[in-house]
Parts: sequence; C-alpha cells; structure tokens
Amino acid sequence: MKLHIGCGNKILKGWINCDAQAAQGVDIVSAFEDLKFESNSVDEIYACHILEHFGRHTYSEVLEKMFGWLKPNGKLWLAVPDFEACVEHYKGNKDIDALLGLLMGGQKDSYDFHKMIFDYRKLESILRKIGFKSISRYDRSEHDVSKQEIDDFSAAYLPHMDPHGRLMSLNVVSVK
Repeated sequence: MKLHIGCGNKILKGWINCDAQAAQGVDIVSAFEDLKFESNSVDEIYACHILEHFGRHTYSEVLEKMFGWLKPNGKLWLAVPDFEACVEHYKGNKDIDALLGLLMGGQKDSYDFHKMIFDYRKLESILRKIGFKSISRYDRSEHDVSKQEIDDFSAAYLPHMDPHGRLMSLNVVSVK
C-alpha cells in the first residue's frame, strides 16, 4: 500500500490519495488527524508540502503517526519548503514577495497556512529521533510524482518552473 497524503488535485496512480478536502481522484477525504491505518501496513508515504501546515509543537506527532503506519523498511518521501533556500534567495534578491507562499502558505482556505519552517538539519534530526534511518535528500526524478509528470511543490523553483533556478523545496526520503 502506498499513501499520498495531502494530495490536493495532484493524483498519483497506484497510490491511495488522501486529502482534507474533496477533489476529483481523492480516495480518502479526511483531515490528517482523523486518518487511520493499521500499524506496519504501508509500504510508502508521499507527503509533499503538508508538514509545514502543522505547528511547531505538533509536526513531530504527524511524523510519528506516519512512522507507525510504515512497514519495516518502508519509505517516507517528504517535501517541505526549504528555509535555507528561502534565506539565500532573499539575501540575493531582497524579493520577499516571491517567498510569501513558501513561508506563509497560500492562505486560500483554513488548511492553507504554514506554521513551521524546516532546514535539512532540523528535519533530519527529528526523523532520526523518531527512529527513521537512511535519511537523505532525494531528486524528485526518483519518485513516481516525476515519472507520472505531476507538477507539485517538490519541484518548486525560483524563478517558477525553471529547473536552472533555485530549488525551494527540501525533498527528503527516509526509511523505517
């Protein structure tokens, strides 16, 4: 079983697509807090730009819940806004408007607010503390999202859609 958590309208074939809001192709409509899967039952989880929507005191509970769902050697594919890339972009361009969505969320609905920031060191540290191993950055071309040609925030570049620009997404894979 493969879970795509927080899928929105980016539907992955061969995955169970879950989102808090109904959309075409969403298999399970549920807030994350209400999702229930058996322990050790999931092969892979893909969570693209959802972790930052949880507060600084609750995001680790989200990761712990996902860890529990994963089978031994199951993979967690995370993508979050890369705070380090945001800082570097700002230092070089002084263009705060380009960063507002990454840092604050789109703020289009009650789910679309960011409450946490991450850099690699912070994310790796909490994943390791929870019990994940083999933690590393991944190139999105290694994941189904790229193979299925889905444009999601794991490919967030500035300038937008320019793979020669700066990748603003911190893409991390870890193994249970």
